[in-house]
Amino acid sequence: MKSVKVIGCGIIGLTTAIKLQEKGFKVTIIANEPFNKTLSSKVGAIWFPFEIHPKEKANKWASLTYKEYQSDEKEGNGVSFIPLITAYNHESNTDWIHQLPKGFVRKALPTELPKGIEKAHISIVPLAEPHLYLPYLFNQFIDNGGVLKKQKITSFNDASILNTLTVNCTGLGAKELCNDEDLQPMRGQILRCSKMDIASYADSTKKRSIKLFN
Repeated sequence: MKSVKVIGCGIIGLTTAIKLQEKGFKVTIIANEPFNKTLSSKVGAIWFPFEIHPKEKANKWASLTYKEYQSDEKEGNGVSFIPLITAYNHESNTDWIHQLPKGFVRKALPTELPKGIEKAHISIVPLAEPHLYLPYLFNQFIDNGGVLKKQKITSFNDASILNTLTVNCTGLGAKELCNDEDLQPMRGQILRCSKMDIASYADSTKKRSIKLFN
């Protein structure tokens, strides 16, 4: 059996490890922290293909991810599908709507638009709750014969001594690993509040996005 090591134990590292296992690889995850101490454990993970480039690849990846969540929706694993209102204007990239299954996206009616919004789509999108989804992925990885090794990898020299095919899934950790000073985290905040009467909301009319999870 071919061996491979995955660096990183967040949602991308765990998902990558599982996909490699499905292809017949013996996988070891190398991580400085367990999954419940990664950045992935702290985010609100709603599916949405933000305006990144090249948009053709971003749309393709978004479509594949959507289908993956569809097949992965199980009782209690933290994956569910929720309505999302997405505001847009003539400058917005709305190509992402073509990546959704038929009947999962439509234009909002005037009576459905929140105050201050002129145009919007209403779509059904995946939501992954990290406190449930990450343990689900990790247990699946272990059940498939995976091994977790606690080790800090800070450079490609460190990675080279692993002496096997290695996949970099370090996320923001790649700033140090790849000596990439241009890599910066996006500023975000999570606010816990009472449930509101509107669906989750994303604003693609500006450079920033606002998401409300209820």
